[in-house]
Amino acid sequence: SGQHWSWNLGDNRSVLKKRTWYSMLERVRASRQKRKLSIPDLASDLVGIIRQAHAEYGRIICPLTGGRDSRVVAALLLHAGVPARYETGGKADSLDVTIAREVAAAAGLPHTVWQVDTEALLSEWSTICRRLVTQTDGMVSLWQIQDILSHPRSVEHLSVTLSGVGSLIARGY
Repeated sequence: SGQHWSWNLGDNRSVLKKRTWYSMLERVRASRQKRKLSIPDLASDLVGIIRQAHAEYGRIICPLTGGRDSRVVAALLLHAGVPARYETGGKADSLDVTIAREVAAAAGLPHTVWQVDTEALLSEWSTICRRLVTQTDGMVSLWQIQDILSHPRSVEHLSVTLSGVGSLIARGY
């Protein structure tokens, strides 16, 4: 979902305002309230969400790794017929990069690899941590701090990133 959060200071207290302008989850919940969800229904719902995200925002980014989850998201994007920018962060000889390159080549996907600049990360640690917290709701893994380095400070057009980050946690690994 797209949200805008703002804090206003007034009368020695902070007032939080949250505005949601797009919630794909609400659309899916409404469409399946009266039916039992099957695997084909789930796949159809996910493809519908992807198509809606593309219709609303245009640009889709899909981090591609050696993990199952990112490959499922890539397969859903392909099935939906939605173009995406596929990218992998890491050293050229890492397993994630190697598998992602092979998957992208086999599926004919446009794919880029970027590497974290460790020196920049360490020298700008405080600033990057502040950006990570202010650009997210605070419920983010420190592992994602590398993403802040690859994102511009301001954007002309929003894009959507579809990934499987954190899904292994949900399965209890």
